[in-house]
Amino acid sequence: MAAKAFVISDTHFGHANSAPIMGRWFTPELQGLRGSVLSMTPAVGGCHGKVIWADADAKAEVLRLHDNHLIECWNSVVGVDDICVCVGDFSLKDPRPYLERLNGHIILVRGNHDSESRLRQ
Repeated sequence: MAAKAFVISDTHFGHANSAPIMGRWFTPELQGLRGSVLSMTPAVGGCHGKVIWADADAKAEVLRLHDNHLIECWNSVVGVDDICVCVGDFSLKDPRPYLERLNGHIILVRGNHDSESRLRQ
C-alpha cells in the first residue's frame, strides 16, 4: 500500500491546559477531571488563558490522559510509513518522547509553543 501524507497542527502534547482552554475533554476519564479546574481565564485574541488547578496530581493526570488519547487517535490513522507534517505547536515539552510513540515520518514546523532548541534535539 502506498504511503499517505497528512498535515496537522496544534497537537499541544505536554500541555495540560489544552484540555480546559481548548475544550479537549475527549474521554469520560478526562471529563471526570473537569472539576479539578478551579478557575480559568479563557484565551482571547491569541493570548493563552490561565488555568488554576486543584492540585498537581489532577493536572498530571489530565496531561497523561490527554496525551495518551492523542497518541492513540494518531496511530489509528497514521501508518508507520506515512508522512505527517505538523505545522506548529506540536509539543510544549521536548518532542522526542512523543515522536517515539507516534507512527509515521514526522516533519515538525515550528509554532509559537515550539522552541527551536527543542525541535533540534
